[in-house]
Amino acid sequence: HEGSVLGTATVQRVIEGLNRYLHLDFQACDLSQKRVMEPMKRSVENPVRHSILVEPLIAPGGDYADFIELSERYSLGVLFDVCGKGLKASTMVTTIASVLRTLVYRLDFESIDLPNILLSLHFLNQITYHLTGHEMYATGAALILDKERMILSVVDFGHGFVWLKRGTIVHRLSAHMKDGGAVPFLGIHEDVAPPAGHFKVRPGDLLFVCSDGIVEARNTEKAEFTGDGVRKALRSAESDPDHAILSVMRSLNEHTGKARRTDDISALSMLIETY
Repeated sequence: HEGSVLGTATVQRVIEGLNRYLHLDFQACDLSQKRVMEPMKRSVENPVRHSILVEPLIAPGGDYADFIELSERYSLGVLFDVCGKGLKASTMVTTIASVLRTLVYRLDFESIDLPNILLSLHFLNQITYHLTGHEMYATGAALILDKERMILSVVDFGHGFVWLKRGTIVHRLSAHMKDGGAVPFLGIHEDVAPPAGHFKVRPGDLLFVCSDGIVEARNTEKAEFTGDGVRKALRSAESDPDHAILSVMRSLNEHTGKARRTDDISALSMLIETY
């Protein structure tokens, strides 16, 4: 009522009630995100060995990493990092994951080919653009492995953090890709056409892609981990997806020390074998 004054106990109860509902909202969003990120159960004779790490700063997060066996011949690995924080970013993650998996389910398992996979990524961008706020977008990369021809196709959505380890040599694949000449971010415009590169791979090659939460992580002196930090960690890693991620995270933690983390972290690693 006009002129009335609320006591501190009443104000405290109101704040606690609001916090409780906010906590429940975050819990529901986190549960939805975890469910949509559960591994897709598609049985193939020669699956690709891979490993995924997604560590939100505060759950639910704004990073998405996934790996899907599209057919006996093709495998797809994706990693996206939504620009922004909080529920808006996490909702976009859930949208991207849901749309991508729906598009994959619609592909013909027996007759799938590279043009159809690339077309599905184009549809992913268009649908994401129309379903999310136009100020929202995601950087990232999609890795398409043709196990028959041993060709890796990399679609770069403005991410660039993709490496190939061959023996003790580590190449950053984005350095060998042509610039598309336009902003390639997922969801920023309905007609985004990100650059794609095609690379010949061979058994023993290890692929690694990560979000900027790893590359740009800072120590107490504000120095970033950088792409060189990732490259050095991969050089000493075994040719094993799990060990590659462990090696990078170990080096990252040594670099950051007691510095406070400020971003989500995600990584995807794949091992090329004989199929």
